[in-house]
This record gives sequence, C-alpha cells and structure tokens, in this order.
Amino acid sequence: RLVHKINISSGINAEYGQLDFKYYGDGKYPLSHYLRECVGSENSVTFPNFVQAVSMSINKPIPLGYKEGFEDMDQDCNGKLDAKEVFNMMKQISDSCYSWADVEDFLASMDMDHDGKMDYAEMLKAFYFNS
Repeated sequence: RLVHKINISSGINAEYGQLDFKYYGDGKYPLSHYLRECVGSENSVTFPNFVQAVSMSINKPIPLGYKEGFEDMDQDCNGKLDAKEVFNMMKQISDSCYSWADVEDFLASMDMDHDGKMDYAEMLKAFYFNS
C-alpha cells in the first residue's frame, strides 16, 4: 500500500493511531519531529504519513480516518480512485442519487493531474485543505 518511500532515521517511537493531536498537531516543532511521530520506529514513511506530518507541522492535523477511508475506497489498491470507486464513495457519503455524469464531473474537478483518477493528495485538497 506504499505510494512513495522516503528513508528517515529512526527516532521517537510512537504509534500512528495513538498521537495526541492537542500536542503534536500544534506546529511548534520541525517537520522531522512529526515524521518520526507518524512512523515510529520504521525507517520509511508512506505518502499519507508524510502528508499527515506536514499537516501537523502547519497546525492543521488531518483527522485520523482520512487515510484509512481512502484505502477502503481504493478497491484495486493502486493508490488512486477511478470513476467506479468515486461513484461508490459518493453513494457511501450521501443519500442523494448521482448519475454517472455527476461522478465524471466531480472526478474531473478533483483530478489535478488529469489522469482520470483521484489520488490521496487530490482527495485531501478537495475534502480537507479547501475547508
């Protein structure tokens, strides 16, 4: 499920799901501190964990569950949501009836790199960083 790997030195040992966002999402520490908090004793960081650490360093931590929700929707595990996966996502988050044209329009508006799919960064921009 890794999108990108970046080697980092081992540091502070913490589990990703047990962060104290009142303290660690305050933006008072260097990015390297938040990276170590997100990956614990691992020597590599996934792209979602990197984005999480950046969000913590700018005092806007992404709530737990965004990454896991994206991975759950990514049925083919390729790191991107295609139109079918986006359609399924839209059905899950809303009771409204969406047409295939609605899905294509939504996907086109979120698809910053114009590959016809929505990756995790595009989802964060659409649902989190735009708010």
